[in-house]
Amino acid sequence: MNQPNSPLTATRTQTHSESPDILAAMRRYVWLLISGAVAGAAVSGGLYTYFRKYQPEYTARVKFQVSAPPPQIGAGNADSNVTLSADDTSQLIHRQMDLFAYDPFLTEIISDPDFRKDANNPSRDNQWMRDNGTDLKRLRKFLVVDPKVSSATFDLTMTARDPMDAFYMVKAAKKVYLAYLQTQSLLYKDARRNNLSDALKAAETDYKRSSDDLALYADTNGIDVEKSRFEIEKTALQQLNQLGSQATAEAQAADALYQALQEQIASAKKSDEEHPDPQGLIHWYDNVKLSPDMEQYMENDMTLRQLEDSKLGLLQERAGIKETGTMSTSQRFKEIDGRIAEIDRQITETKNTLRRDNVSRMAERAKNEAEGKKQLASQYATMQHTEEDLVRTLGKSLQEYQQKVDDLKEKYDLLTKMRLQNQLAEANKYSDDTRVQPVGDQITVPSEVSWPKWYVFLPLGTAAGLGLSALLAYLLVLTDTRVRTPRDISRTLQFPMLGFVPDEQDDRSLTSDVETAILSSPLSMVAESFRQIRSHINAQTAHAPVNTLLVASITPGGGATTVAANLAAAMALNEMRVLLVDANFYRPRLAQIFRGMPAEGLIESIQNLGGVTGSIVPHPTLPRLHLLNCGQCGDGASSEKFTSKPFRELMDQLKSQYDLIIFDGAPLNLVSDSLALASQVDGVVPVVRAGDVTRGAVSRVREQLRGVHANLLGFVLNAAQTSNTGYFKENYRSFYRYAVKNGSRTASSN
Repeated sequence: MNQPNSPLTATRTQTHSESPDILAAMRRYVWLLISGAVAGAAVSGGLYTYFRKYQPEYTARVKFQVSAPPPQIGAGNADSNVTLSADDTSQLIHRQMDLFAYDPFLTEIISDPDFRKDANNPSRDNQWMRDNGTDLKRLRKFLVVDPKVSSATFDLTMTARDPMDAFYMVKAAKKVYLAYLQTQSLLYKDARRNNLSDALKAAETDYKRSSDDLALYADTNGIDVEKSRFEIEKTALQQLNQLGSQATAEAQAADALYQALQEQIASAKKSDEEHPDPQGLIHWYDNVKLSPDMEQYMENDMTLRQLEDSKLGLLQERAGIKETGTMSTSQRFKEIDGRIAEIDRQITETKNTLRRDNVSRMAERAKNEAEGKKQLASQYATMQHTEEDLVRTLGKSLQEYQQKVDDLKEKYDLLTKMRLQNQLAEANKYSDDTRVQPVGDQITVPSEVSWPKWYVFLPLGTAAGLGLSALLAYLLVLTDTRVRTPRDISRTLQFPMLGFVPDEQDDRSLTSDVETAILSSPLSMVAESFRQIRSHINAQTAHAPVNTLLVASITPGGGATTVAANLAAAMALNEMRVLLVDANFYRPRLAQIFRGMPAEGLIESIQNLGGVTGSIVPHPTLPRLHLLNCGQCGDGASSEKFTSKPFRELMDQLKSQYDLIIFDGAPLNLVSDSLALASQVDGVVPVVRAGDVTRGAVSRVREQLRGVHANLLGFVLNAAQTSNTGYFKENYRSFYRYAVKNGSRTASSN
């Protein structure tokens, strides 16, 4: 049943002007590209032959070498090496190029008699002068400086039609150029000698002034006396530094000793206050260690020595009494012991007094000694600062004098170098030291033609011919509106595509008629294309099953019968009951493909519904596929048969017996039969033969189908050739690599 409002019919009908595939155009018209390239090469070859024979050009050349610049004035000896840098070389060569583009210099060259001389007739100008005269623009074109910065050289070339003219003209240009360089060199050397002379006079004046200043400075400041005094004061400063360092060390040691004694006294007093002796025999000064001299002072105290002598006398007296053996000595012993005890008490008190006084005296002496050594160290420091200032002042004066001596020596060295340079410049007055020198003395007459060159003409001509032919091919493709590729339908026209069928001549696996390829050549690319079309139809009709299908080409010979027959077989192989009906009453084809079909067919079945069963025959090898011929139609039939009530009744009867009915219709663009039938079926598949139908014809058919509310499932492109686009060719190669090499594949895989 037709579904006019189905989404499948809601397809844009407006075509889009899209740029053609350039690569596809090049492949399609490769013969045109080859022809254009050959024609371009032939034309360029002819031009090359003509110019070489009638207008050849010869180029004579002379090479010049660039040398390093001379050393700068005052930079050192005149023979010192100067580096030849790439930047300096490039700048110098470009200056020469500017020189040969300078009108006065070119005028001087063109005025030289040798430049105009004709080798064959000295009384007249050469051929180049006769052709170009004194046109300086033309001379700039033929007299060229060819730079070669990497090798620090450049070529001066002259091009003319006569090799002898080129030879004499470049020789004359070389002569004028060398004379110019010599003149410039002399001017430069004169200027350099003048500069050297002026610089030498200035240097001599400066040296004399500096020498006089140095002598005056030495006399005014007494440099000799200051040198002797500087040495004396320097020695004194060294001695003061030693004495000062020693005094500082002694002051630090004395201060450390005093601080240690103070800490010892403070610690002894604190201990006596915290832990006093109950008997009063030990005092704080007993815990302070006296110096050896203080100990000696105590021992030499007269009072203490007298007391000790008295004690010693009493002890001797007591010992003497005991030795005599006198019996009544008790009282005497007591008296002597009492006196000894008194003397011991006095000795203890005297020692305590002496020890306390000696501790105080020792502390006072340590303090005075530390302060005295500090004052001595300070005095030495003051003397050092004073002596340092004096030595510094003397040294600064002597340093200034030495700097003047060094400056005078440098000026003398510079003056000596400049005198030497001045002498060398004077000696080199007439020598040739230009930075540009010709390489070799001989200029050869050119024997080879410098223009034209075949490697310039042929590539350019071939490229021009190829470009023009490519442009022509592009224009042909741009103006060609025929449908040749799926791109023309899907992208350019934006119509739905079900698939494409390769041209049978390009499918080397096709071993039988293309109308039965899916059965007789199941491993071919053509058979695989119909399987893909079957898959696309099944996918599109999954939500709305299609029971009747019309397959019709746009124009005669489009291949609708081939598509219908193979599609019917593909559906039958997919476990469907399929009826293939020949609905082309003008040029029926199914009876020619499937032999043995009865003469009665669709026409008779419409007229007699009861006889339709006898007109339908099964396929000899595929039982699920049945065939129905178009029948006898003497009057040519008409579209009214497809809109009649008997046809609709026949359709209802056949739908109950088959899952799918496929009609092989007449061309859509010629007769109305297929349009009338398109309005009665569930789906329409137009077939376009590649290269036979224009895009406008396809668009008109699409509009006609929309006018009868036909359900357009999609277009099928038939007989697509590999030469049309590389996409097809690559598909064929990939298919054969993947599928055909698998020998185990059989038709049952369908």
